[in-house]
Amino acid sequence: MTNKTINLIGLLLLLCLFTACPYQSEVPISEPQTAVSKDLLGKWIKESNNTEEEFPEYFVIEKKSQYIYKIIKYSYDQEKSAYTETPHDAHISLVEGQEFLNMHLDPDVDMASGYGLYKLERDKESFVLFELSSNIDEKFEDSKELTKFIKKYMHLSFFYNSGEETYTKEK
Repeated sequence: MTNKTINLIGLLLLLCLFTACPYQSEVPISEPQTAVSKDLLGKWIKESNNTEEEFPEYFVIEKKSQYIYKIIKYSYDQEKSAYTETPHDAHISLVEGQEFLNMHLDPDVDMASGYGLYKLERDKESFVLFELSSNIDEKFEDSKELTKFIKKYMHLSFFYNSGEETYTKEK
């Protein structure tokens, strides 16, 4: 493991300690089986309450394969005066018609990372990510158990962390 990888993992762990992190699962909601949507490809800028934010967080979403997205998250690092890149792989699972995003660090960066799970609401111009609650204690052995759990609680507001994130597509 390179120093860069170790530093990245350490930074992500610290971020999880000081912010509400989504529930991390060892298994995805489902295996990738929903085709990549062209509507999600492109650059998506995080909306902020601070209208004067000079360096907003953003995602660049590309097609990696028929069912997998390559998502690069760009966050501005004040100390370096530059954006840092965090590569992810992701796929969409459908639970009772609702889209959920299964996102994990790119396997080339970290093979051991779990899946961050998000409810996804979208249209052609924007999308909103709702993190599954970090208060979920259950661990699941397989996707079938996880899907059953999500079906049971997905309509309850406390199933998600507060502070959903909205992203708008750059034109």
